Amino acid sequence: MVEADALVVYLDPHHDHLTGAQFGVSAAGVQRDALSYNDQFLDVTWDAVWASAVQVDAQGWVVEMRIALSQLRFPAADRYTWGINVQRVIQRRNESSWVQLVRKNEAGLASRMAHLEDIAGITPPGTLELMPYVTSRAEFIEPPITGSPFNDGARAFGAAGMDLKYGVTNSLTLDATFNPDFGQVEVDPAVVNLTQFEVFFEERRPFFTEGAKVFGNFGRSGASEYWGFFRPEPTLFYSRRIGRAPQGRVVTPYSDVPATTTILGAAKLVGRTRRGWTLGALDAVTGREHARLSDGVQTTTRAIEPLTYSLILPGAAATNQLRRHQGAA
Repeated sequence: MVEADALVVYLDPHHDHLTGAQFGVSAAGVQRDALSYNDQFLDVTWDAVWASAVQVDAQGWVVEMRIALSQLRFPAADRYTWGINVQRVIQRRNESSWVQLVRKNEAGLASRMAHLEDIAGITPPGTLELMPYVTSRAEFIEPPITGSPFNDGARAFGAAGMDLKYGVTNSLTLDATFNPDFGQVEVDPAVVNLTQFEVFFEERRPFFTEGAKVFGNFGRSGASEYWGFFRPEPTLFYSRRIGRAPQGRVVTPYSDVPATTTILGAAKLVGRTRRGWTLGALDAVTGREHARLSDGVQTTTRAIEPLTYSLILPGAAATNQLRRHQGAA
């Protein structure tokens, strides 16, 4: 969408001049959505459910969007004032037109929105989503070692699990997953690591990417203009270690080693309080993994990864300080 004509709608339902959501549609009908935080940064991993349609004619193009209130978070009130802005991108002119002008030489996005006042007759909808799944797959690959008792070239696999999303309050959301399936996630690039240091891969699993900025900001100084110049930003939490490949090593003629550690269950609570504090908590349990070993005569099993419990509490990110600096109400 960056290289195409587009229309983008920005909303700040909390009207805190710091956070919000954006929904964009290109002239070809391609959608893009993101969450904004700290006034100007974007979390593009957010994947909302909304509808849009585009019609192209001789005079140009027209777009219509339908955004359900269930995709937005806002507190209960009799009347609301939201922040709103609309951007039209004309790529051939390298031009952007705004309802409320956002200058290129000035920082800020949510703090520069217009006010949509006297919104009434709406209530924050409750959220409860259940998504069970059952998967099966088969492999027909010539085994790397002939004579293996664990792989004759044809193997079948099956799994079942469920994802859950629940709105605890109007501003706190609980995500849970049981035996998640990440088969649709893009495969990591092949890397030959000859060093003693761990290779860091980008997180692409949906459960961990949604709301990841709450945990990714853990350790930052808190300033909205902090870009990491002159000092590295600490990585205190690396989510790819949850469900990683088993770390135990086996040396035997024939072996059957799990490629990843099974995530038995995980839960994540993300949201904000009425005072403007952003909260996050993540809890995960991965199973004990075993490898099957054989010397061609006898078959045994060996534990290669222990049962692991992970609890991440990054605390609260104080957005009140930023609000005072920007003079927002």
